[in-house]
Amino acid sequence: MNLAAINAFIPGSHIFPRAPLWKASEIRKDVEELDKLLASYETIGEKGEYHEVEIDFLIKIISCIKSHYWPGYPWQDDRVKDLLVQMKTQDISKGRLNVVRGKTGKGLELTRQEPSAWGGFGFINARVLNKPKTEYPNVPTLLLMYEKGENKEHWDNQPLYLPTLILPKNKFVFMFNYSEAAEELEDDIDFQD
Repeated sequence: MNLAAINAFIPGSHIFPRAPLWKASEIRKDVEELDKLLASYETIGEKGEYHEVEIDFLIKIISCIKSHYWPGYPWQDDRVKDLLVQMKTQDISKGRLNVVRGKTGKGLELTRQEPSAWGGFGFINARVLNKPKTEYPNVPTLLLMYEKGENKEHWDNQPLYLPTLILPKNKFVFMFNYSEAAEELEDDIDFQD
């Protein structure tokens, strides 16, 4: 393994996709599926409510949210699903879900950023992160920001869900390799008797 390509998800941190898909042609069907899955999680208000859900439900949600991989950043769609599956093997069977739909419930009005421009908090601010990190530190929390996706904010007039996953503060560390394929490393060791 190339040690320079190894990284880990840090317990208690939050991760989000740097380059979420946002064009209507790429996400329309997935957003329709998410609308059905999340219909009973309709909340109005800036912060939404935290619902206890099964890890499998979080995996199902993440499976409907697609992004382009951003080099050197830990979020990669399949890797995040693997992370949640591994949590189940460590006796973490439940997590929290919060769907934030804004003050009116019709969606937020975030301006789309280029992948490198999303700050350290991504689609949310530090104030929103504090509650789940404090109140639910030992389970994963998925925050979904329901975005209107309007042209005036540089989207494609297509609503979308922007995820942030807060990792449990303890229990395990999930390590991964950025490389998709096995690399053959040259070995300069000379074996002589």
